[in-house]
Amino acid sequence: MRKRLLFICTIILANFFVNAQQKGFDENVQKKNVSRVLDDLNSFAANADFKNYFNLFAEESTFIGTDVHPFKLIVII
Repeated sequence: MRKRLLFICTIILANFFVNAQQKGFDENVQKKNVSRVLDDLNSFAANADFKNYFNLFAEESTFIGTDVHPFKLIVII
């Protein structure tokens, strides 16, 4: 009986560790994919590559626009 209980506990723990590793792997892949898309957006914008830039957006996306002027803080005294 003890051996059977030990065997079941071992299987449960092994399953837990395998699932945890898979989750970490999946999250890492997602982070790399997001990073790649952000890098591509930056690169396409810098090179004024209109077609490839907007191909990265989902079909239902709405482009709001960008400001060509950097943010300036105006202080009135």
